[in-house]
Amino acid sequence: AALAAARAGFAQRRMRVVWALDSEVARLWGPELAALEPETAAAFVVPSGERHKALQTLERFWGYCYENAVDRGAVVIALG
Repeated sequence: AALAAARAGFAQRRMRVVWALDSEVARLWGPELAALEPETAAAFVVPSGERHKALQTLERFWGYCYENAVDRGAVVIALG
């Protein structure tokens, strides 16, 4: 219910949603998350595991955001 309410608020403001997911969460929930915002959502998937929680991964994320025209009005939701 809370996720649906947040989605409605994002849709009203036409905000872009970027999902930052580890590979396990993406495998389990990726299709459902993509269906929530099919036109404005983007997903950045990181391999599971502590070793991927590093500055190099953050640098890749910034590059992903740049390449996908994600601006400062976007909402980033990290799961995993």
